[in-house]
Amino acid sequence: MMTLIDISFAFGVAVLGYAVTCIFMDGEELLSRYDDLLIDLENYDARLKWITKPLGRCEKCFTGQLAFWSGLKVYAPYCREDLFLGFLELFILTAYSILFVMILKKVFKLWSLKK
Repeated sequence: MMTLIDISFAFGVAVLGYAVTCIFMDGEELLSRYDDLLIDLENYDARLKWITKPLGRCEKCFTGQLAFWSGLKVYAPYCREDLFLGFLELFILTAYSILFVMILKKVFKLWSLKK
């Protein structure tokens, strides 16, 4: 069962994923060199696009990876008790994080248009 703490954890992961992919990798920000590396990797071989998306080129893919691997650490004790429920909670956490990052992207896009 997802509690409010789990949902707030999913929202925090979504905020972190959005900040890394859409803010820190934009223009001349902190991770712009990393973004340039991913772009060069995509341009080097189009078949490598599948690996660059979860590494930061797609905010949904990156946030899903972040939520899955951090959630695996959080829900590992539950997996020892009941494997099915542990993985179900992990799946729901990942889905909530992806949903929240999609909402954040839409909200910030609308907010930037009003400025």
